[in-house]
Amino acid sequence: MEFRELARVNGGYVESRILHAAVALGLFDALDAAGRSGDEIAAALGTDARATTLVLNALVAMRLVRKQGEQFLETDAGRAFLTTASPTSYTGMIRFDAALWPLWERLAETVRSGKPARDPEKVHALESLRLARTELERQSAATTHERRRAQIAEAIAEIDRRMAVAQDALKA
Repeated sequence: MEFRELARVNGGYVESRILHAAVALGLFDALDAAGRSGDEIAAALGTDARATTLVLNALVAMRLVRKQGEQFLETDAGRAFLTTASPTSYTGMIRFDAALWPLWERLAETVRSGKPARDPEKVHALESLRLARTELERQSAATTHERRRAQIAEAIAEIDRRMAVAQDALKA
């Protein structure tokens, strides 16, 4: 293995964590085809403008966001997989992987002790919630009835609440 490859492997977590943060903050949902400035996106999300712009520029470098002048724009992949309203959204899995981060932090400890880093039942419950949320997002995108869409939004909010509890339980 060449040193450059070793350095890439060693720092590979950086892009994952940038993606995890962007999904958690809703950055991809705040983008559109017309473009918005970092300040506009930060104002819409209630985040710090400078920090938001830094993350958006990192996403540009990762080719998940486009930039024209000072405007940040969605990409086809971002719209298809990284927005919560898309029927092909991958955000639930990204949130799930982000929730597992504390477990990977304890890998050396787990190998030393031989004790599982997580309770398999808790992981199964979280995965079931993620699948349910993905299905509801698909249904919401497919329906034309506002009342049904509102009901689905309430159900998604409840699943998000339960997922947060399950993710906290995984960290414990």
